[in-house]
Amino acid sequence: CQYTGYKPLKVAIKLGEVNVLELRLEPDVREIKAVVVRRDEGPAYRLLDSVLAHKARNRPSHLPHYQCDIYTKQQIEFNTKGLITDEQVLANAELASMLDSNHTAGAAYIPVLISETLSQFYYRQSPKLHREVIQASHISGLDEPSWSQFLGKYYFDFDLYDNNVELVNVAIPTPLNDNARLFYRYYLVDSVPQNGRSTYQLGFRPREAASPSLYGRLSIDSATYALQSFNCQMPLRANVNYITSLTMQGSYSLQQDSVWLPDSMITTLGFAPLPIFEKAPALMRKNVTYSHFDLSTPLPRTITRATTPVLLSDSVGAMSDSLWNDLRPKPLRHREQLAYRLTDSVMRAPGSRIIHWLYQFCTSFYIPAGYIDIGPVTQLYSYNDIEGHRFRLGLKTSDKLSGHFYVGGYVAYGTGDRAFKWGGMTGVLFSKSPWRALDFEYYHDYRLLGSASENLAYDDIFQFLTSRGQSRYLAMLDVFRLSTYVECIQGLDVWAETSWRKIHASAALPLLVPGGDTVQHIVDASLTLGIQWQKNVQYIILNRQRLPTLTPYPAISFSVSGAHKGVAMADHTYLKLYSSIDYKLQLRQLGYSKMSLSGGIFFGELPLPLQELHSGSGSYILSPNSFNMMSYLEFVSDRWVQFTIYHHFMGILFNRIPGIKRLSPRGVIGAKLLYGHSTLPNRRLIPLELEVKEFGHIPYVEASVGIENIFQLLRVDLVWRATHEPDWKKSLGVRGGIFVQF
Repeated sequence: CQYTGYKPLKVAIKLGEVNVLELRLEPDVREIKAVVVRRDEGPAYRLLDSVLAHKARNRPSHLPHYQCDIYTKQQIEFNTKGLITDEQVLANAELASMLDSNHTAGAAYIPVLISETLSQFYYRQSPKLHREVIQASHISGLDEPSWSQFLGKYYFDFDLYDNNVELVNVAIPTPLNDNARLFYRYYLVDSVPQNGRSTYQLGFRPREAASPSLYGRLSIDSATYALQSFNCQMPLRANVNYITSLTMQGSYSLQQDSVWLPDSMITTLGFAPLPIFEKAPALMRKNVTYSHFDLSTPLPRTITRATTPVLLSDSVGAMSDSLWNDLRPKPLRHREQLAYRLTDSVMRAPGSRIIHWLYQFCTSFYIPAGYIDIGPVTQLYSYNDIEGHRFRLGLKTSDKLSGHFYVGGYVAYGTGDRAFKWGGMTGVLFSKSPWRALDFEYYHDYRLLGSASENLAYDDIFQFLTSRGQSRYLAMLDVFRLSTYVECIQGLDVWAETSWRKIHASAALPLLVPGGDTVQHIVDASLTLGIQWQKNVQYIILNRQRLPTLTPYPAISFSVSGAHKGVAMADHTYLKLYSSIDYKLQLRQLGYSKMSLSGGIFFGELPLPLQELHSGSGSYILSPNSFNMMSYLEFVSDRWVQFTIYHHFMGILFNRIPGIKRLSPRGVIGAKLLYGHSTLPNRRLIPLELEVKEFGHIPYVEASVGIENIFQLLRVDLVWRATHEPDWKKSLGVRGGIFVQF
């Protein structure tokens, strides 16, 4: 690079005279050396860049293979306020001693569950393999298995070398994220000599405290730029539901003078079901200790051939206290020894029983009454145009009687039709892991045709209060259903169901059969076989139900159903094929998207109730799995395809707005598309008076934008029906509901 100037020129002038001058300047060309402008954010960021550059080499997953011993200790502790009375503390010296030694953040907590596990862990890089063999297990307290399992799912495993820590639906960026500068500010705290090498103390804090993030310190080895230890917490104002606090601590040791591997990982979570609690009602602690790393021995063939990630050793069983004392890497502290003796007595306290009662009620809407549960309470009373005032009483056996077998039933009466309805159910849960279940149900009752199974029941009080007056499509059904569900291997489920249905006609719902005749009822006797695959899925067992936990893989299902005329009095012969793909795409700090693609086809000539009645909505309650602006029986098909997508922004839009962010609102957008067709023979069997619409060449489309997580519970959406103008001439609608998410 160069620039051109001019050399200086001196000329003499005469004073007192007019001087006429002609000046010629000589060019002066000079070369300029290159100038490099570099960003210098300080020593903290130079250290961060070095750590990120060596991250792939330093993380344990970089090793070809290794194995080690793991000791895991988990505790669930409850705030003693309202749980333990002063009289109980005064009467129990051990209880008083524990409370005195366990004040956390100004509150006293007492353990209701403590568990210990000894296991061997095996890792292989290629092909990827993780296996854990449980050698011994010990647990005390909290006799509600689903509760302890539900809370136990919060004991997530984390690696600070990962870009994010996954906490249910929330992705918290780690301080070693590849794009760490976007989320954190860093500062160099100190440099400490240690074992002949230096250790850097690197502090960090979030750029936006309302976003899910962390703050704390990292200890970095100067020779390898590997983690030596860390201590970090989640800010109190972070927009994460039900989690009031999160603390993570960890330490590493140098193995074979080449790689830093974990020594211990400690996690503490504060859990509050409602934002009104000043102190967290529950604390969940997890302490993991690693030992006896072996980086050279190949993995045994019994481990590499195993098909499940967690195996039980043949030696698993009850161990004496003396043997546990020998096997523990560290002896139990005094309060932990007390916990084993006190957890059972704590769970018998009145406050514990009240919490247990509320938990059972809130998860099932049944009123616990010993060996019998009464409910659901939301269906005790409702109203519709056919039955008038409807009263319903339901009973079922509780888990207290049996956790594997249940019997239930109900009876209902309507003042308008002056008729009784009834139903019964029973089932056996043969095994929880792997899942093996058999269920049977029967009912003689009304059902709302064209309503998705995920929607509120037609006789639910909230459905009645928000109804848009479409109960005329209620049809009387007699149904027998027997189903079985079997988990073959982790992620692969198969099920079979046989169903016998008698569907009765009504004034609003006439039934046409081939030939054009009108009948009073039709009988359907079908058999369904289905299969579902979802890689690495795990479940929470809750009230004899399985709830899948987060997995990065889609759930793919396929089923085939059929009936043959004359078999079990069936009136029609048909075959139905159905398939679906459900996928949850995690976009980290941008939130997550839930997508569903499904479709099916019928072969055979079928009356209206046996075709696909696309799920409409008859109320102002938002239903993510139904078309909220579609009426019942508005569209019917015998072949169809459907796509649904919702994107949840998880606070990224509102966390930066002062005043609003304290309410923790989150944005959500969605779209639904449906296209189908009824072949001519089946189209002729749809009564004209129902005014069922045809798609033509235009799919049905809905789009929505909304705000969720209002007070951590409420969601309100503005829904737009983009195609097929409805009969009521309104394409926009407001829908709302209660949705629990993290």
